[in-house]
Amino acid sequence: MMETKGTPGRPAKVHFPIRRTLVVGGIDFPKIMNENTTVSCLRCGKEFLVNGDTAYRTRQNKLDDMPYIRCPNCGYRAAVIYYFDRVVAKGDK
Repeated sequence: MMETKGTPGRPAKVHFPIRRTLVVGGIDFPKIMNENTTVSCLRCGKEFLVNGDTAYRTRQNKLDDMPYIRCPNCGYRAAVIYYFDRVVAKGDK
């Protein structure tokens, strides 16, 4: 995966689509999160877009390249793997 280096004190930007492979019981499940995907917050349940404003990397662990998603409504943050199953289908709105 090609990463760009952030400026000192700032982590690298998250590039879309975000791709991860989850392994459950020895079976691979490839997951993709595109930019401007609508998800519902894990805490407050409100819907928001995953984009450059809500997806970021942390500075705390330099080895961790996992993007995090932050809800703009309540501020709750969680790793992107928890939001793959929280995508709101277009017909559900």
